[in-house]
Amino acid sequence: MGDGKRRAVQAVATLVAAVLALLVVVGLMSSRLGQRPTASAGNATPARLTAHDYGPPPAGVKLLYLHDPANASWLTGFDWSGAPSATVKLDGARSGALMAPDGQTFAIGLNAKGGTWDFLDRLGNPIPASPGISGGFLPIWADDSKHICSTGFDTSTLEWRLWTKLPGEESKLVRLVATDASLGDSNVRVVGCSFKNDVVIVERIGQAASPTEYWLIRLSDGSILLDKKRGGTDMAFLTASSDAILLAENSSKSIGQSDGPALATRIVRAADGDVVTTLDPSMGVLGFNGDDSAALVTFSPWVGGQPIHLGVVDLQSGHLVWQDDGRSPWFFGQFVAQPGGNSFAIAYPSSGNFPSPSTIVIVAADGSATTLDRQYTPAW
Repeated sequence: MGDGKRRAVQAVATLVAAVLALLVVVGLMSSRLGQRPTASAGNATPARLTAHDYGPPPAGVKLLYLHDPANASWLTGFDWSGAPSATVKLDGARSGALMAPDGQTFAIGLNAKGGTWDFLDRLGNPIPASPGISGGFLPIWADDSKHICSTGFDTSTLEWRLWTKLPGEESKLVRLVATDASLGDSNVRVVGCSFKNDVVIVERIGQAASPTEYWLIRLSDGSILLDKKRGGTDMAFLTASSDAILLAENSSKSIGQSDGPALATRIVRAADGDVVTTLDPSMGVLGFNGDDSAALVTFSPWVGGQPIHLGVVDLQSGHLVWQDDGRSPWFFGQFVAQPGGNSFAIAYPSSGNFPSPSTIVIVAADGSATTLDRQYTPAW
């Protein structure tokens, strides 16, 4: 391999590593006022457990899936009040299955490189295979919990294309989004994808690991509704609501890239930029709940394997309605928002490694929180 090509490949690796590190961090909120309801640590997993079969999941019921600690190939479906309601018995050879947000479909390999994915139905049965998205980069579920939305990069033409995919069907090309000047010039990813609103939000992140541009694109015909350029390094990457209506423009300070004065983190309407809430630049938006009434936030930059302090902010009032205690060694693993609802499920792995047995806390937009009775490994 020549020196020029080697440097280009190294640049790609460096940029991808920076972007992946950024994608789990974010910034938020102008006030830390409000009560401090706390999430208590879950009970340690008992030494002896018996797997319980709650029966197959009913069609159309949105469940939250966790691995049964007594049977690695079983998934227990909880309703959003925290009650176990169903069991999915997976083939033991099919490891790594992750649920769609509504729990009606499971994907294997969706987070892996290469665009080779397998899908299972709500009962754990295979959906007929079809090719994934070539060069797929950080695919996400659309707001219907049925489609996958992703960009794909062609290393020969340096083109970024936008694709969608329905499990069991061929991938659909939406449009060419951007062309890089050289290998490793940028990364282009989907941040929000709504089949209900017929719109997708795509962001471009440059070599400085800061956003340079984002687009609103109509899914049905590929037309560009908005192309917004962003200059400077005061802003970090975007976080979008699942319906692609809201955007969090996260401050660079929220990811630890600025020690001095920085622009505030803002939550805006994607279509016109109207400000919904302005937040302190040290805080970061991890995501929005399903009805866009609240945001899950972090109070300090996320560092892998280090404790983190999380909260939930009401977007209408801008007030903090819930936060974990901020004193216990809370490690952040992952979260999922209730589709169409107002709750978040948050996984706190006790070891700092993810996925691993975690304390699961379900937090509603009114600040009420339920901690499950034992530790589970999330399937999300």
